[in-house]
Amino acid sequence: MGTAATRRSCRTLVGLTDVFRRRFAIRKYQHSLHGDAVTSLRDRAAPSIESNGVLSSAEPLPSLSRRELLVGTAATGAVLVAGLAEGFSALVAAQREICFDNGWRFHRGTLEGAEEATYDDSAWRPVDLPHDWSIEDLQNAESDDGVASIEPASWATPTAPELIGPFDKAIGDRSQGYLVGGEGWYRKHFILERSRRHQEVELRLDGVFQNADVWLNGEHIAYHPYGYTPALLSLTARAQPGGNVVAVRVRNIGATSRWYPGSGIYRHTWLTITGAVRVPTFGVRISTPEITTALARVRIEVVAENTGVTEASAAVNVTLIGADGRAVAHGAAAAAPLPAGTRSTYVVSLDLAEPFLWSPTSPHLYSARIELVQGQDLIDWVAQPFGVRSISFDARGFLLNGRALKMRGGCVHSQHGALGAASFDAAEERRVRILKERGFNAVRTAHNPPSPAFLDACDRLGLLVYAEAFDMWDEAKRPDDYHLSFAGWYKSDLDVFIARDRNHPSIVIWSTGNEIMKPNGRAPELAERIRLLDPSRPVTQSSAMGMADLIEPITIGTMWKYLDIGDFHYQLAYEELHKAQPSKAMIQSESWVANCYDNWKAVEDNDCAAGDFVWTAWDYLGETGVGAARVLDIGAPPLTLKDPFPHVEYPWFQSYCGDIDLIGQPKPQNLYRRVVCGDRPLEIVVERPAPEGMEQRAHMWSWFDELKSWTWDVRTGHIMKVKIYTSGDEVLVTLNGNTVGSRRLTEADKRIAAFDVPYHPGVLTAVARSAGREIASQTIETVGAVSGLRLRADPEPLVADRGSVAHVLVEVMDAKGRTVPDAVVRVHFEVSGNARIAAVGNANPRNVDSFRRHWRYTYHGQAQVVLRSTGKAGMVRLRAQALGLQPAELSIGVARMFWSSARSS
Repeated sequence: MGTAATRRSCRTLVGLTDVFRRRFAIRKYQHSLHGDAVTSLRDRAAPSIESNGVLSSAEPLPSLSRRELLVGTAATGAVLVAGLAEGFSALVAAQREICFDNGWRFHRGTLEGAEEATYDDSAWRPVDLPHDWSIEDLQNAESDDGVASIEPASWATPTAPELIGPFDKAIGDRSQGYLVGGEGWYRKHFILERSRRHQEVELRLDGVFQNADVWLNGEHIAYHPYGYTPALLSLTARAQPGGNVVAVRVRNIGATSRWYPGSGIYRHTWLTITGAVRVPTFGVRISTPEITTALARVRIEVVAENTGVTEASAAVNVTLIGADGRAVAHGAAAAAPLPAGTRSTYVVSLDLAEPFLWSPTSPHLYSARIELVQGQDLIDWVAQPFGVRSISFDARGFLLNGRALKMRGGCVHSQHGALGAASFDAAEERRVRILKERGFNAVRTAHNPPSPAFLDACDRLGLLVYAEAFDMWDEAKRPDDYHLSFAGWYKSDLDVFIARDRNHPSIVIWSTGNEIMKPNGRAPELAERIRLLDPSRPVTQSSAMGMADLIEPITIGTMWKYLDIGDFHYQLAYEELHKAQPSKAMIQSESWVANCYDNWKAVEDNDCAAGDFVWTAWDYLGETGVGAARVLDIGAPPLTLKDPFPHVEYPWFQSYCGDIDLIGQPKPQNLYRRVVCGDRPLEIVVERPAPEGMEQRAHMWSWFDELKSWTWDVRTGHIMKVKIYTSGDEVLVTLNGNTVGSRRLTEADKRIAAFDVPYHPGVLTAVARSAGREIASQTIETVGAVSGLRLRADPEPLVADRGSVAHVLVEVMDAKGRTVPDAVVRVHFEVSGNARIAAVGNANPRNVDSFRRHWRYTYHGQAQVVLRSTGKAGMVRLRAQALGLQPAELSIGVARMFWSSARSS
């Protein structure tokens, strides 16, 4: 690996990998598909290739053209061996980080002795990571049909089976959506062959919820309690030639969270193999302290460590690469001695001419290729994406690249609907894409570090991030939550969180915690610890300056000395706080959807307001019913903060307070928000008729039960409440060509015009005007009876990797191909080809049912199926059918590289 030609081959591979990783937005495929240094022991045949002590899997090489080898497989870091003899040596060096997700075995329940190397796990279930066992069906589930809970009205109170699918009313609790945790075990057998150059071996678990114990070959090597930070585990001293087994016990026991956290190894796992002199994991920090339109100064800090027993010497070379794969700057740090068992930091500063700046509208990324060299030998390398951008928070609010920008934010939990907490790259990509499509330019990672794949997607697609560390400190919010471990672990968890994520240009704010009622003097220490690791971003503490009527706005006090941004929840305290702290930016990091207009107007009216983050942007499992529609007696007094949350019982299992529902579809409050924020000039919705003598109210986290529909099962002439959301100052509504009414709007209307319209099937039209000029019109119409199904795949592709997933929407259609908005039918799914059904779901907050069986009821005329690749290229054919309806089929390509095709029939 010491020749200049070989080093050039490796550099070519690394550069191509960087380009394709950014272009195709698939973080996971950095590792080699066919040249892994780790081989599954259980399913392993004789090795096909051996070089420098690295064994490939026995899977045959794909039949590829030279162009595919040079272009396509480089995107995954895959095999470049065919016709490139010297390139194989380059590949070996390029394999420093290997995905460790496949080939695990899993057992749900408590066991004795399962950590022992000789334990017989042959009867355990094979699983590939990421994996969440709490979203899977319980073995003792008494029912397999959720028909009892399919009623679409938000105020319905169905009597549903108490033990069905993954739900258990008796054991589960309301906070976690009646889904069940417990204890689970994972084991993986693997062969690791280490040569002189492959002597440092590290296992990284990106996320395990929670309280994980890890054994290697029967020896306990680590305990990691926090479910949201990575565990970095050295295997070097304990790994042995030949067979090895790693065992992981996960204990999610008791009341561990205020929302559904999932259970298990729910994020990726990685094996890093390097020499003794190496760049440690998260050992690179890139900042851009000086930026002009002509020049950006890029500062690269590289930690090198020597884990060996003899002194070494190392130098650092850095190449900056643009989005087109071309080198744009080079630099180096001179060789320096590195004694055994020590670390040293190298600093390289480079000037980047005419930089492309990162922003939500232009998320331009660069990559730094960092090489650790001894003489002419390349001994280690890493590729670190980064963006060039400047941020500041002050009395002017938030400035990005010198320009004021209001953050239109939403809070999200680390969940993915029917997939549970399992973090698949395509699911993370999809979530970021949809958030941007629905008008958000910022997200708050409530209330913990998110997955690396989520942040990678935010970087690529341009979504600003308010990154939060903890939901609790020393004081419990739930009896069995992280507060039990906080005192002994918060320093290391905070350190690895900041070190892992500080190179993401999307992150613009650090938060030390959420709604910490009793900080116990820790707040200044946490803030200063973050600044020590990353002085380039502001630090805040969520709700530190006040929360609704629980904490009055705090205008003065010590927290203003160590927090950079005034942060509050559920109160419009901008003016009061600004008078007391005129140099600070302010932010409302949680707000009620019911106050959407007032929240955004306050942001626009106050320069110091950096932005607003609604709770929440996306529906989530747990905290059941906080967003349930409120129905009261007609004429009842207005609701106040003293009124209790809506009291909803099982089978409610999700929050239902999001702008986006559980399967990724927009809800009516998102339509309103987009009008309020200026994205859309007009939207038309219709309230679902409330029970006799009652009316709907929006309050706190709840919005109205509305649909964009003029198809209702009511008698002719029934009075329907039609709402027009508009930025115009006048609205005209017609039904079947006849004028229903018109209204002029003022500031007091908050961009809502409501009309009482007698129901008659047909066409309902709204026309919005501003200053006498028509600015938009929109029509909804009565559709026919249910006739057939339609399947639509999201754009994220399926690729030939067992961690690749694709989301497919099923819709109930009438004979003219129009969605039937409130249709409830049971849809059965069949799949053939190179994928399997990973999950099914709908957005109904009460429809307790299996997420794993091959059928699901629709809600609002829609349901979802998630496909997971089997790891082989080819085609997948999905068929959906329902009794008495025309079935639908969808063909999806599973690419060996990064493309996908889909067609519907």
